[in-house]
Amino acid sequence: MTIRETLQRELKAQGMTQDALALAAGTFNPNVNRILRGKCNPMASTLERLADGLDCTWELVRKTSELNGSSESPADEGARKMPER
Repeated sequence: MTIRETLQRELKAQGMTQDALALAAGTFNPNVNRILRGKCNPMASTLERLADGLDCTWELVRKTSELNGSSESPADEGARKMPER
């Protein structure tokens, strides 16, 4: 799920409007609208303010590898196979 999808889902779950989120996050509705439509790449500080406005937190979570169903990313798998020096 993308950040945009997560924000949209949380807005709907809380019954909050874009205007209310913009006000709570200290930004403007057009900025929130662009983020929710995927028309811009928001800065981390903007995501932090949006999360605060939704009374949420945001964090980085490792993607699940589609190759073997583990919680390691494909890059982790390759790194594990590299010979030690």
